[in-house]
Amino acid sequence: MYQLQHQCLEDYATSIDILQNALTKTSNPTEQAITLGSLGQACFMQGKTKSAITLLETSINTFPKATTLNNLGNVYAPYSENKKIAKALVYYKQSSDLATQIGYQSST
Repeated sequence: MYQLQHQCLEDYATSIDILQNALTKTSNPTEQAITLGSLGQACFMQGKTKSAITLLETSINTFPKATTLNNLGNVYAPYSENKKIAKALVYYKQSSDLATQIGYQSST
């Protein structure tokens, strides 16, 4: 089990390197936002919560997306502190509102 867990973390580290490199090669705001969001998710999966939050919030500032708002909610949700849970709910609400605004319907 430990070996599999270690391999997954290495895969995320490789993903982070690739995404950071990709980020330097585009000036397209949409591509930057998507890449920042992916970087944030990879950092979160490695347990780098503060980096994940910074990257995901930067992604929102670059190009607001319902998915990014939802991802931020996912990062904040596990915290037992009431402030953090409240922040997760704010992001989930913003995600839902944006998805409704753009007519997005989940296939699940």
